[in-house]
Amino acid sequence: MLTRNFITPRILGSALAAVAVLVPLPSLADTTTTTTTSGSTGSSAPGSVAIVFSPSLTSVRSDSKLPQEQGLSADRKFGMGAGILFDAPLSDGLSLGVGALYIERKFQIGTGTTRVQRKAPTIFVPVEAKVWLGNGFSIGGGAFGAVKVGDAKDEIVTGSTTLQSTSAQDRKSLDYGLTASVNFLLPVSGRTGLLLGARYLYGLSNNTRNSAIYNEKIDDLAFTAGLSFSI
Repeated sequence: MLTRNFITPRILGSALAAVAVLVPLPSLADTTTTTTTSGSTGSSAPGSVAIVFSPSLTSVRSDSKLPQEQGLSADRKFGMGAGILFDAPLSDGLSLGVGALYIERKFQIGTGTTRVQRKAPTIFVPVEAKVWLGNGFSIGGGAFGAVKVGDAKDEIVTGSTTLQSTSAQDRKSLDYGLTASVNFLLPVSGRTGLLLGARYLYGLSNNTRNSAIYNEKIDDLAFTAGLSFSI
């Protein structure tokens, strides 16, 4: 019994040493690489493509020149949207984000009882640098270009009654501006994650051709929710 008890620990120790040589434990670098590939919770920038649902709130900005002497004011309206977003790693904790977002872009201008409700479907192409701060959280900033798609429509509404619906012919087809975003990437399984975020689009161009009458500078607050896939 003494011999058996003495030999067993020696045999176990030798076996563990052999396993350690043949199957080394992963280093910190290996762990970081694995985490980054799977859409990690670290500060590394993941490469990914995301398909998102993007509802938005749109309004004419307060610095636009509206005929205030007529008591006109602008109010945000809710619109639907969707799109695709790409992220390409640039360095540790930094990525380049590019995408295409379709937004209905609805807003209204009026006196409260009588107002013009405008719908101007637009495709935005944001380009931004994103800093990953850890735990799937990132902030981004950059610029966007936008193009109007389809016909912009104006509805003249009094109370709950639509008096007239016309095509808005006074709109320019291109827009541009600045963008900022906050995003949270929550790993779900394997290479798939849930992407949640919010984006502010600050338009710099005058969207109307009737600049002698008023200016129409627009901002959008878009929310994103969708699936992200590591690439």
